[in-house]
Amino acid sequence: MTNQDLLTYLCRKHKVPMPFVELVDQPHWAVEPVGGFYVPKVHLLCIVKGISDPDLAICHEFAHYCDELKGNLLAQLAKGFEHDLGVQKRALRDLTEFRAVSQ
Repeated sequence: MTNQDLLTYLCRKHKVPMPFVELVDQPHWAVEPVGGFYVPKVHLLCIVKGISDPDLAICHEFAHYCDELKGNLLAQLAKGFEHDLGVQKRALRDLTEFRAVSQ
């Protein structure tokens, strides 16, 4: 099971094209440590090097990517913290399903 397997699974499940993924250092602008961030319009999932669960970060940022493709990323981000909790729940669900089918 690799990160590529996870991304392939997510793309098939959500019927979206493959995004770009890059491993990055902790961003200088982050007030608290983050696991990753999504760069809209270029479809780039940035995953921070050395985090404890990169698969969960991939799933979380992938959810933002899907929101953008559906056309509601900005509206969802305007909701702030509540939206991010929903994204995290979606990410956990996707990761749990992936791990279950990948055993």
